[in-house]
Amino acid sequence: MEKVFVIIKFSEENVVLYNDELNREFLWPREFLPLDSKVGDKINFLISLDDIETAVKKQRARDVLNEILMVDEN
Repeated sequence: MEKVFVIIKFSEENVVLYNDELNREFLWPREFLPLDSKVGDKINFLISLDDIETAVKKQRARDVLNEILMVDEN
């Protein structure tokens, strides 16, 4: 499962992320974001019970199939 959050503000140690689908704000440590991150940037989280390599492979396969089928996954 992939969830997309938007950076809505920064504090000293954290960044506030917002997900429109969930209508929720989420705190995330600034140190885990690229240095050039800014308000309005989208951050994607891949959530899976699989190990990271398997999860990434599965997500890539879904992305390729969606691209081929022209499906917009939200």
